[in-house]
Amino acid sequence: MPRVTLTDKQRREYKAADGNKALNQALNHYKIDNGLNWPEVAVRLGVSTSSLSRWREHPEIIPLSAMRRIAALTKMEPETWAKIGGI
Repeated sequence: MPRVTLTDKQRREYKAADGNKALNQALNHYKIDNGLNWPEVAVRLGVSTSSLSRWREHPEIIPLSAMRRIAALTKMEPETWAKIGGI
């Protein structure tokens, strides 16, 4: 089967989807590993539960400062941080 060349837009969309998945996995693992619920995770991040909910639905709206707090709180691996565009 021949390979299909992706457009730049498609590459960006796939990269964004991959980063969003990595971010949600990091948050979910943190929540489960620590036996927390989402309101408790929000408190640890210093944000409202509604903000955390919006961020989980639309990761592209997360401010960089909040993304750094998420990375620090979840002890995100450098590879994951790079996936979500943290470099």
